[in-house]
Amino acid sequence: VWTFSTGVLGGHEGQPLVVGSTMYVVTPFPDVLYAFDLTREGYPLKWKYRPDVNPTALGIACCDAINRGAVFADGKIIYNLLDGHTVAVDAASGRELWKTQIADMGQRDSTSRPARFSGQPTTWAPTPRCSRGPATAGTPAIPTSA
Repeated sequence: VWTFSTGVLGGHEGQPLVVGSTMYVVTPFPDVLYAFDLTREGYPLKWKYRPDVNPTALGIACCDAINRGAVFADGKIIYNLLDGHTVAVDAASGRELWKTQIADMGQRDSTSRPARFSGQPTTWAPTPRCSRGPATAGTPAIPTSA
């Protein structure tokens, strides 16, 4: 049995992501990403990435400040932040590779977990935009390399 406290008491709704011998866990706001080494006793922390998230997002967010988790693609861990950004982190080092805005928190846009499609090395599906009206789907320009 193994336990780890992220220090965040809110709803942890994103499942852990296991890639090879590393387990990745994303917290609810402030959207911290942890990487654990599954080959060593006690599953020690390999690295921790704490993104720069606009703190006003917490007061604007509807229905809790959860995070639906991350995806792995091309050596990157990709996930959405509460403030409407998507971030890519190097899976081996925890270094931020890129960050881009995909939603406008001032418009109360919502983001969820990016979806990874097998056989498509850099393809993912962003969450539809929902902002006080009909939902619309879009394809934001997401960098494909660091």
